[in-house]
Amino acid sequence: MKNSGAVVFVGLGFELVGLILGAFALGQQVDKYLHWDGLGVVGLIVAVMLGWMYHVVVLLKRYAETTDDEGDTKKPG
Repeated sequence: MKNSGAVVFVGLGFELVGLILGAFALGQQVDKYLHWDGLGVVGLIVAVMLGWMYHVVVLLKRYAETTDDEGDTKKPG
């Protein structure tokens, strides 16, 4: 089956939305507790975005290593 490893990338958008919503909710609680007026939300969303981008780069490298030029998955061994 061609590009079977590419299925991993389908859920990245949903993953990002979930992470941002979680960071927003947690950031609101941090802001309320520490009286930061929005800095907690912004800081957590930026941290989540940086971590997510790192995660995407790692996935892309792993995908590139396991596929050949035609997009077929390489066989181990």
